[in-house]
Amino acid sequence: MSGLGSATDPNLVEALAAWHNVSTYRDKEFNDAMGIRAALRDTASHKAYGWAALTCGRIAATRQQVELAEILLSESLGRFCMIGDRYGENLAISHLALTHVSRRSLDRALEFALRPLATDVEFSYGDKFLLHNNAARCYWARDEPHPTILHLVLAHDLVKNGPDLLRRSVVVGNIGATLGNMREWELALIASTEAWQLQLDGCKDPKDLQLSLLGNIVGSNCRLKRYHVALNDADDLLQRLNLMCPPSAGCLFENLVEAFAMNHQIEKARHCLDRFRTLTREILTPSLRASIKLGEALIFEAEMDHRSAIGIAEQLPFHHKADVTHDVQDSAALILARCHKALGQHAES
Repeated sequence: MSGLGSATDPNLVEALAAWHNVSTYRDKEFNDAMGIRAALRDTASHKAYGWAALTCGRIAATRQQVELAEILLSESLGRFCMIGDRYGENLAISHLALTHVSRRSLDRALEFALRPLATDVEFSYGDKFLLHNNAARCYWARDEPHPTILHLVLAHDLVKNGPDLLRRSVVVGNIGATLGNMREWELALIASTEAWQLQLDGCKDPKDLQLSLLGNIVGSNCRLKRYHVALNDADDLLQRLNLMCPPSAGCLFENLVEAFAMNHQIEKARHCLDRFRTLTREILTPSLRASIKLGEALIFEAEMDHRSAIGIAEQLPFHHKADVTHDVQDSAALILARCHKALGQHAES
């Protein structure tokens, strides 16, 4: 397992099993891994404790619990260095890269993520998948889509024929999100649709579905101006969000506002905009404020109040890129064009 051959130490077997069983980072898995780590704290096997701490650190880093992840991964790295275990050492370094991403130390993050991939260590296919996935996350944070895609494709090649549908769905979904960031909407839609189907096929509990994948499908169809096509998926996503809506799901309502407003379903659009405001009020960045303003303009347009829609939309395309995404700028420009045309102002349109 994990390039270590057959383990005979029962503590090591348990620690390795925890490492391999982590896939969705649910609370139960984190608590189980932390329990194993606590039980192995005083064990004579530095290797077993290293793998237990590495598993906990991996989950914490993915959940962006930065300080806890740094403690756990440093514990793991210390144990592996003590016994000269280069395999575990490199995995710990790779996951420490994610803590640097969270702290926005992106040069350091990329250095940590790429270092294990340059070694001569023979990683198992599952662990090599993690290395490429971590590298992709670092490039994504640096807004470098082409190397992001490269590492995601390499990760996908490692798992495309495997039985873990959820792992496949995650990497395909990340490819779709990156393609969307590159504004390759047709390709993004294909990837996001495949990822969502893999989720539906692989999830036993609907609560474990990553609804962001369905949100990406709605968003891609909106970017392609296929608003009627987006409507069915928008209704599906809204129903799922009404049943289960974690705080992190706030931005999923952004695309729903556009999908419902452009199909003249004004009450649903208003409902989604209100949910968007409520769920993002604690993290209200300039970009989110612009998205909320865009939602208001879309609803005014749907209500045929074209002058009010213009009054909001004409402010948005001229903000700095850091404050307003290209998608918001594009949508605002389209609102201006449609509303000026509706008012007979063809030159402005």
